[in-house]
Amino acid sequence: MNVRLGGEQRSMHATCIPDDNPHPELQGKVQIMVFDKDLSPDHSDFKFAGKPKGMRRVLEERGLMAELTWLNGGKPIPGDCSECKQSRKEQERIAQENAIAMAGQDKSEETDEDYTIPAQ
Repeated sequence: MNVRLGGEQRSMHATCIPDDNPHPELQGKVQIMVFDKDLSPDHSDFKFAGKPKGMRRVLEERGLMAELTWLNGGKPIPGDCSECKQSRKEQERIAQENAIAMAGQDKSEETDEDYTIPAQ
Protein backbone atom coordinates (compact mmCIF):
# COMPACT_ATOMS: atom_id res chain seq x y z
CA MET A 1 0.00 0.00 0.00
CA ASN A 2 1.32 3.41 -0.95
CA VAL A 3 1.37 6.26 1.53
CA ARG A 4 -0.49 8.59 -0.83
CA LEU A 5 -3.80 8.25 -2.63
CA GLY A 6 -4.23 6.48 -5.96
CA GLY A 7 -1.19 5.62 -8.02
CA GLU A 8 0.04 2.19 -9.00
CA GLN A 9 -0.71 -0.05 -6.06
CA ARG A 10 -2.72 -3.13 -5.32
CA SER A 11 -6.34 -2.73 -4.34
CA MET A 12 -7.02 -4.15 -0.91
CA HIS A 13 -10.28 -5.68 0.21
CA ALA A 14 -12.45 -4.06 2.88
CA THR A 15 -11.37 -4.74 6.43
CA CYS A 16 -12.70 -4.34 9.93
CA ILE A 17 -11.20 -1.71 12.24
CA PRO A 18 -9.74 -3.69 15.16
CA ASP A 19 -11.20 -3.66 18.63
CA ASP A 20 -7.94 -2.27 20.03
CA ASN A 21 -8.37 0.99 18.07
CA PRO A 22 -8.11 3.85 20.61
CA HIS A 23 -11.40 5.30 19.32
CA PRO A 24 -14.22 3.07 20.63
CA GLU A 25 -16.74 4.56 18.15
CA LEU A 26 -14.67 3.13 15.27
CA GLN A 27 -13.99 -0.32 16.73
CA GLY A 28 -15.52 -3.11 14.65
CA LYS A 29 -16.59 -0.84 11.79
CA VAL A 30 -15.90 -1.90 8.20
CA GLN A 31 -13.30 0.20 6.43
CA ILE A 32 -13.34 0.31 2.63
CA MET A 33 -9.81 0.53 1.21
CA VAL A 34 -10.77 1.82 -2.25
CA PHE A 35 -12.55 5.06 -3.18
CA ASP A 36 -16.08 4.57 -4.47
CA LYS A 37 -16.19 4.35 -8.28
CA ASP A 38 -19.30 6.54 -8.38
CA LEU A 39 -17.94 9.67 -6.68
CA SER A 40 -19.60 12.83 -7.96
CA PRO A 41 -17.43 15.18 -10.02
CA ASP A 42 -17.61 17.82 -7.29
CA HIS A 43 -16.25 15.42 -4.63
CA SER A 44 -12.79 16.40 -3.37
CA ASP A 45 -11.46 12.90 -4.15
CA PHE A 46 -13.16 12.51 -7.54
CA LYS A 47 -9.85 12.01 -9.40
CA PHE A 48 -9.21 8.96 -7.21
CA ALA A 49 -12.57 7.27 -7.91
CA GLY A 50 -12.11 3.48 -7.90
CA LYS A 51 -8.48 3.73 -6.78
CA PRO A 52 -6.84 2.61 -3.51
CA LYS A 53 -6.93 5.07 -0.63
CA GLY A 54 -3.33 4.86 0.52
CA MET A 55 -1.94 4.40 4.02
CA ARG A 56 -2.30 8.04 5.09
CA ARG A 57 -6.05 8.09 4.33
CA VAL A 58 -6.56 4.71 6.00
CA LEU A 59 -4.86 5.98 9.16
CA GLU A 60 -6.92 9.19 9.08
CA GLU A 61 -10.15 7.20 8.80
CA ARG A 62 -9.07 5.10 11.77
CA GLY A 63 -8.42 8.26 13.77
CA LEU A 64 -4.72 7.48 14.12
CA MET A 65 -2.91 10.21 12.15
CA ALA A 66 -3.21 12.85 14.88
CA GLU A 67 -1.99 10.38 17.49
CA LEU A 68 0.95 9.27 15.33
CA THR A 69 1.87 12.88 14.60
CA TRP A 70 1.78 13.64 18.33
CA LEU A 71 3.97 10.60 19.05
CA ASN A 72 6.37 11.87 16.38
CA GLY A 73 6.88 15.09 18.35
CA GLY A 74 4.33 17.04 16.33
CA LYS A 75 6.28 16.54 13.11
CA PRO A 76 4.50 15.12 10.06
CA ILE A 77 4.77 11.37 9.61
CA PRO A 78 7.37 10.51 6.97
CA GLY A 79 6.24 8.64 3.88
CA ASP A 80 8.80 5.86 4.16
CA CYS A 81 10.78 4.37 6.97
CA SER A 82 14.55 4.31 6.53
CA GLU A 83 14.56 0.50 6.16
CA CYS A 84 11.97 0.63 3.37
CA LYS A 85 13.98 3.31 1.57
CA GLN A 86 17.16 1.24 1.89
CA SER A 87 15.41 -1.85 0.62
CA ARG A 88 14.00 0.03 -2.37
CA LYS A 89 17.38 1.62 -3.13
CA GLU A 90 19.00 -1.82 -3.02
CA GLN A 91 16.35 -3.24 -5.38
CA GLU A 92 16.88 -0.35 -7.79
CA ARG A 93 20.67 -0.85 -7.66
CA ILE A 94 20.31 -4.57 -8.44
CA ALA A 95 17.87 -3.88 -11.28
CA GLN A 96 20.25 -1.31 -12.76
CA GLU A 97 23.20 -3.72 -12.52
CA ASN A 98 21.15 -6.44 -14.23
CA ALA A 99 20.09 -4.08 -17.00
CA ILE A 100 23.71 -3.08 -17.60
CA ALA A 101 24.80 -6.72 -17.62
CA MET A 102 22.05 -7.68 -20.06
CA ALA A 103 22.85 -4.75 -22.38
CA GLY A 104 26.52 -5.76 -22.45
CA GLN A 105 25.95 -9.37 -23.47
CA ASP A 106 27.79 -10.43 -26.60
CA LYS A 107 25.41 -11.22 -29.45
CA SER A 108 27.74 -14.00 -30.62
CA GLU A 109 26.70 -16.03 -27.58
CA GLU A 110 23.16 -16.23 -28.87
CA THR A 111 22.14 -19.17 -31.02
CA ASP A 112 19.32 -19.97 -33.37
CA GLU A 113 19.79 -23.71 -33.05
CA ASP A 114 16.89 -25.88 -31.94
CA TYR A 115 17.62 -28.40 -29.28
CA THR A 116 15.81 -31.71 -29.17
CA ILE A 117 15.66 -34.24 -26.40
CA PRO A 118 16.36 -37.76 -27.67
CA ALA A 119 13.47 -40.20 -27.27
CA GLN A 120 13.99 -42.82 -24.60
